[in-house]
Amino acid sequence: MIAVYHFTERTPHPVAQNAYYVVDLFFCLSGFVIARAYADQIRKRDMRFAAYLGRRLIRLYPMFALGLLLGTAALLVAQAEGRTSYSAGQILAAAATNLVYLPFPNQGSLDLGGTPIMAPMFPANTPAWSLMFELVINLVFFVLWRFGQVSVRFLLAMLAAGAVLVFMCVLIQTGSIGWRFDAFDIMAGLVRTLYGFSAGVLIARLPLARWQRTTQAALGILLMLLTVALCFLPATGIAFLAAIAIVPLIVYGGAGISFNGPVFRWMGRLSYPLYCIHFPVVVLVTVTGWITTPSGLLLAGLFCLAAATALAVGVEEPLIRGLKARLLPPDRSDPA
Repeated sequence: MIAVYHFTERTPHPVAQNAYYVVDLFFCLSGFVIARAYADQIRKRDMRFAAYLGRRLIRLYPMFALGLLLGTAALLVAQAEGRTSYSAGQILAAAATNLVYLPFPNQGSLDLGGTPIMAPMFPANTPAWSLMFELVINLVFFVLWRFGQVSVRFLLAMLAAGAVLVFMCVLIQTGSIGWRFDAFDIMAGLVRTLYGFSAGVLIARLPLARWQRTTQAALGILLMLLTVALCFLPATGIAFLAAIAIVPLIVYGGAGISFNGPVFRWMGRLSYPLYCIHFPVVVLVTVTGWITTPSGLLLAGLFCLAAATALAVGVEEPLIRGLKARLLPPDRSDPA
């Protein structure tokens, strides 16, 4: 849905304009998975910080870095086409800064379809802001959980972050917050991450619902339709808030469902590579004028799906297995 939104947002017919909220769904799912996989090991001191950090970086960094490198190449093409205010030197400086998970201080712009993208923290790959905050909250989780089960703290963090989000979204009437390099957006990124991740951690501490097989199928279809339908709400702050209020229910309901078909496995495998590479493709095909028709959009989207699948199977998964085998002791509980 996020890829669909980014491919169409600057066309006469934008699709899934409220897809911002899917990032918050990602944070909530992350909190659930990380807590289920690591909370007990961390609390019992069976896992050191270095091992935990190593596992998170091995899982997150390869595709994160590849997306930034592809985005840097696309941004250099945009610079050659006169579609960005960044100089070649600034683009390379941004890449060097972003590759170590740091936001790049800037007031530059990138012109996509007549609407400039102003001062993103990650100029070469704007959606990477969420991956920076994902790593930050992963590390915060380790530190907090080391001192014991802190469900109450996460509950308070979720409620406080939710309250701040309500204020921010009502103030500016959009859910497109958290990705620019300014004080407001950096705060917005932090509270969005804290809200979703804390909700996921709390869900992980609850007893999971055990659905019958027929109920699983019906509920699974309902949750998937709900997830997609919320993307098609208007791009307003109120619609965004309504969507993220439902996010914990989607994660909790989905946690009791087991779908093991090849289509679901394929979707799970390609989702992270697709998230990391789709925006550089959007930039490249837009600034070069390759996308001028709906059929061009469709072909670019299909290319992204094929490329993400190839990267998952041929690059990401072998690389992760190799790095874990070389650098880390085996851990059967690791979901990655």
